[in-house]
Amino acid sequence: MTTPKFATQLNNYFQEKNGGDTSPISYQESSSGPADAPTWTIIFSGVEKGRGSALTKNAAREEASKKALEALTGRAL
Repeated sequence: MTTPKFATQLNNYFQEKNGGDTSPISYQESSSGPADAPTWTIIFSGVEKGRGSALTKNAAREEASKKALEALTGRAL
């Protein structure tokens, strides 16, 4: 079983909703705590929509993307 690629799904969501424009999405990385657990924050039009923390950047970004998709679509993934 493959892991859902939430960052890709988020990108696709914005392409669909904004005529291909994904510029409203921005990722901010902050590191608090240990260096091996970065925190990613997704900002959409200046408003935080998701935050993820994991052992790798990719996993943290996926978690943040999942939370952003849930916030934007109003459904659990």
